[in-house]
Amino acid sequence: MRAPLSIVISGVLAGCAATPHADTTAPLSRVYDVDAQTMVSIVYDATRAQNYRVAVVDPEHGRARFVMMPRAGGAPLVVHLAAYGARRDRFETCVGACATTIAVTAVGGEDDRARMLLDAISVRAGQARLDP
Repeated sequence: MRAPLSIVISGVLAGCAATPHADTTAPLSRVYDVDAQTMVSIVYDATRAQNYRVAVVDPEHGRARFVMMPRAGGAPLVVHLAAYGARRDRFETCVGACATTIAVTAVGGEDDRARMLLDAISVRAGQARLDP
C-alpha cells in the first residue's frame, strides 16, 4: 500500500509544479512627460486623495520606491518612480530627466486599488504636463 500512495503523492506534486501560476503582482505602469521631482509631489497628493499614507520612502538616484498603506487598513500598494531623459521621437522643453515612469503594484493582487491610484496620479500629471 505504501508504494502506490507515494506514486500518487509524487504525481500530484509534479502536477502542481508543472502548473503555470498567474503573476498577480505585475505592476500597472504609465509614462508621464513630467519631471520626477514634480511627480513625487503628484504621487503624494494622489495617495492622500485616495486615503493612503506614505509608510516607506526608499530613494535612489533617479528612482524611488514608496509603500502606501490604506488609512482604513488592508494590504499596501507599492509605487515605483523612475526618471529618464527626453524621448528621441519628440522635442522636449526641458533639459535632463524630463519624463517619469510610475508603476503601481498591489500587494495581494488587488489590481483595482492599484488602477484607481494610477488613475488619480494620471489626472494630476495631466495637469502638470510639460507640453500642452
